[in-house]
Amino acid sequence: MGNIKPTDEKSNAYSYLDLSSNSRYWIKTREELNSSGQDKTDLDQSDVTFKRRSGKATISINSVCKKTSKKPDQGDLKKSARELLLGFSQLEILSEKQIKVSHHDAYEITAQGLMNHSSLVIKLVLLEKNSCSYDLIYISESQEFKKHETDFQRFVSSFELKS
Repeated sequence: MGNIKPTDEKSNAYSYLDLSSNSRYWIKTREELNSSGQDKTDLDQSDVTFKRRSGKATISINSVCKKTSKKPDQGDLKKSARELLLGFSQLEILSEKQIKVSHHDAYEITAQGLMNHSSLVIKLVLLEKNSCSYDLIYISESQEFKKHETDFQRFVSSFELKS
């Protein structure tokens, strides 16, 4: 078999607040992208994930860049969000709205549901630039969600797409 290049790859064209360096409550659980911008594992894995030292809460970024460029579309972002929520049962959408992240249109959705017999709340912020899509994800046990939501808001506010 020949050496086949993947059609999708990770992005390294962004920066974000490193929660583990600004708070003793969050730890980084994955290494960042390597110098070529390609994730060390598979595209389904997050680029970076922060986990609360206590409780069950994570904040992560997942990026995917396609080889073909297309114009960003809010309908595509909503569809992507629904796909990310497929693992939940008894899903209830709590809120959804358009926001700006790094001067780009983004779609934010918050939902509550069951996964592996745990009641969880998930907030997704999705945006696209050129041929790359970015998923910023906060997931927590329902009773802990509000407590750490400001950390996620700071994280999203710090997210900056590079030119």
